Amino acid sequence: MRVFALFSLAATLLLAGPETGEVTAVTDEHIQARLANAQPGMSAITLRDYEGGEIITRQCVVTEASGDEATLRCEPFELFEQRALPNIRLSVEPGDRVILRPLGQSATVIAPSATRYVRVLDRFSEYRFVHPDLFAAQLRRSKTPVPEQKHMQRFCDRQMVGTLIFALKDGDYVVDCQSFATLAFRADAASQTSEPTLPFFNRLETIKRGFFSWGKPRKVDDFERHYRDFVTKDF
Repeated sequence: MRVFALFSLAATLLLAGPETGEVTAVTDEHIQARLANAQPGMSAITLRDYEGGEIITRQCVVTEASGDEATLRCEPFELFEQRALPNIRLSVEPGDRVILRPLGQSATVIAPSATRYVRVLDRFSEYRFVHPDLFAAQLRRSKTPVPEQKHMQRFCDRQMVGTLIFALKDGDYVVDCQSFATLAFRADAASQTSEPTLPFFNRLETIKRGFFSWGKPRKVDDFERHYRDFVTKDF
């Protein structure tokens, strides 16, 4: 069952059009690959020929990139939460394929208001957007009013989102949802003219804290201060 799912996901990603490259060397947990547009912090996966098709074997993060060569740190691929499903442990070998940012064109916007949300959609028209209502619904179910990195990554895994765009006061930060590295920044001095929707713009009701969450924050008090911790300009 897991094998079929990995085959299906691999086929879907190959149709999506992200950059692909070839593994040139393997050393312990790292691989070398030909990837012309790689930059540190980008996520990737490796594919291996398997029974007439291709199967995903590793999830990786670019650690170094120079010219058309990149070094990636890899670990076993884990997408599903059902750990009881059978797994395949195939090694990575020279000649295997690498897909850079396989879900990168799927994005969710974390914005303080509807106005800023729409502005980001216009400025990043190259992305396919997954509405933040889905993230808000996940937080409501888990009674988590203050989203942390682990909650965002869990949402990304469940909804196959590869990019988060944080709309802050100085501009928009593009973050790889798997590695949580900031990959790009687009300045935008647009001021906020309305009170922010907290914890971020969504159309659901208030997200309340769970009964057994005493000692944890009840809400995001300051949009800018909270999400600033997740981004950087050092990339």
